[in-house]
Amino acid sequence: MPGAYSLLSVRLKVHFGVPSGLSSFSYALFGTVVVKLIAVYGTGAVALFGMAQKILRFGHMLIAGLGLGSGALVGQHLGGGRLERAWLATVVSMRLGAGFLTAFGIGIAVFAPDLVAFFFADPELHGPGVLYLRLMTIGLPFIGITMAVENSFSGAGLNTPPMVVQVFAAWGVTVPGMFLLGQTLGRGAPGAMVGIAGGEVVGALLSLAMIRRGTWLSHRI
Repeated sequence: MPGAYSLLSVRLKVHFGVPSGLSSFSYALFGTVVVKLIAVYGTGAVALFGMAQKILRFGHMLIAGLGLGSGALVGQHLGGGRLERAWLATVVSMRLGAGFLTAFGIGIAVFAPDLVAFFFADPELHGPGVLYLRLMTIGLPFIGITMAVENSFSGAGLNTPPMVVQVFAAWGVTVPGMFLLGQTLGRGAPGAMVGIAGGEVVGALLSLAMIRRGTWLSHRI
């Protein structure tokens, strides 16, 4: 029995821990690279990008609780064999996440001039700051979808699909997109912001493709 328990413990650590660890490492390294790609446009661009991230993070935090709750609900329904309810919980979570962040993004876009003025007194930063902030709101609805899908996979005991989405969207789309639009095509910092939004759109589409396959409904840990 002790040997069987140890084997099970190792299996669970590999099954859950390795994908989560890789995803966390990728995300941390990705954040560093993103700042580096923004830094080539000067300290002003970095400061404005940091401001935009701080503001938009409020929206992420507000739906984080919804995502955790939906993940637990999905796990409960799957454990009880209620597959249709697990699917419904996922769909409702995606709609709520995307809908809330859409409304949040519209509010941020409308009040962008006031928000930028609150952070920066320099009038020269107001125009670029408003543009950066509005461009970064483009990806908010798609982040809501991705977060909902990630929590549903976690509720089903699957950490690999979210890891695949994160790695592919970050390194296969966002980083190349930021470099291509910002530097290769000469669009500067606004082009880099569009590259970030593009990665969020692709991440959501990939998440939807994975969740629609339905194999997670019959997954057993």
